Amino acid sequence: MEDKVKQLYFNGNYKKANKNAKKGLKKDPDNGELMLYNALTLEKLGKIEEAYEAFDKLSQVHSKDVTYISEKSRFLYDVGKINSYQKHLDEVITLIEVDENLWRELFDLIIKVRDFHSGVKGFIKLVLKFPGNQKILDGLGQLQTRLVTQTQADADVKIKLNQSAEALNIYHLALDLLPSNKILMNSKAEIHFTLSTKFKQSGNYFNANLELDNAIKLDPDNVNLRSAKMEILEILGSELRESGKLIEALEVIEETLELDPSNYLARRDKVKILLNLANKNRTDGRLEDAVWALNQVLMLEPENILAIYDINQLRESNPDLFEEKQEVITPQRQTEIASENPVSDQEQLYLSLTEQLRLLFENQNFINQIPIIDKIIELDFSILKEINRSDWIDYREGIIGLIEEQRAVKEYEQKVDQLVIILTQNEVIKLQNLTNLIGVELAPLKLWLELLPSDIGLILQGEDILVDISTLIFTFDRIRDNFLDYFTKIGRNE
Repeated sequence: MEDKVKQLYFNGNYKKANKNAKKGLKKDPDNGELMLYNALTLEKLGKIEEAYEAFDKLSQVHSKDVTYISEKSRFLYDVGKINSYQKHLDEVITLIEVDENLWRELFDLIIKVRDFHSGVKGFIKLVLKFPGNQKILDGLGQLQTRLVTQTQADADVKIKLNQSAEALNIYHLALDLLPSNKILMNSKAEIHFTLSTKFKQSGNYFNANLELDNAIKLDPDNVNLRSAKMEILEILGSELRESGKLIEALEVIEETLELDPSNYLARRDKVKILLNLANKNRTDGRLEDAVWALNQVLMLEPENILAIYDINQLRESNPDLFEEKQEVITPQRQTEIASENPVSDQEQLYLSLTEQLRLLFENQNFINQIPIIDKIIELDFSILKEINRSDWIDYREGIIGLIEEQRAVKEYEQKVDQLVIILTQNEVIKLQNLTNLIGVELAPLKLWLELLPSDIGLILQGEDILVDISTLIFTFDRIRDNFLDYFTKIGRNE
């Protein structure tokens, strides 16, 4: 009966196939094949609610059969029940984690629904579960390639509709899975560059500069992007100087010099801005700020006559600015100060909490700082006067960032150890399989090639060449140590 139903189904005779499937189920109600084709024919006949009930019954009776669960997942995706689809997709992955030979079921399901994001995520789980399974590694590589192709196609559609923000989001989601994929990074950088050009043409140089920053982060070696950035900064700097916004103009010049420290014209512009700033501060009575600006000039040009003349004038007219006075506080004076400025309970608590923070920070104990920071933020800042609550909120975000970086280092250590297992369990390893895992989970291939000896690095650049595992493991300990040092430094902000 099962064969007859299948034949009718594949010949497109869905009504007759459904009739025979139901007939067979009366005699054998738990027959998985008949239950499946009953559900499939109902779907083909457009009876979606009946099909849903049939698939639901099938998954309940045969809850451990990955083929049936996979087919139900496909149905749910096709009819738009995405949440239910994701739930059953997770069930498929869980069943495969029990039997790695069933990996093909997940691969075929992903190809049918074209949900390559979920596919890549699922296969990464399987790679970590079964690091020595070559077929799973190959499947991951294929899904990665399809994800890149799909991402570019979907983003191109959005760009043609003038929906750049949606296109950027599409690339963002893909890069979450493939953070080191150069194709995706460069394509996203191109969108930012296009937006920058549009902002520039409309005279919005501030946003043009922001978009170029985004592009350069993704493609830092792109000469055209850096050249465009220099041009925008030059325009921005001129506008700010002409409008008298000297501090902002100075920040733009600093940014220019970060891009090109040897830029002579930028250094000269910085000197001019600092001299103008010194004059303005002097006129406004901000003499300490004037001295600071002049000292900055002398750091750049120690023999600058104008700066030397102005600072000598300030020294003669205001010698106090150049003297460091320290009050000698006697025990009697300490008592007087305490009586003049009594410390409130809130201030005392603030001092106690900040001291606890200092000790925790010195010990790099960032996690335990968070509840203390929260207590500080809850204090009455009207009593604490010159202290700003927003500064503590910003500080809290910074500490959370450090904690996340520490966790990232530990995750990278685990993933590197996982790679060691892969390498030691295989006699030979294909570059494609190694770079697939590195590209998704660890670091840019460029970093790895830089850490390898030149001869091994050249071998690894061949697409289909098999690398002698003994040679690769010989260098792997050095790779691992350098790699972990690299991310440890990131975690410590060094």
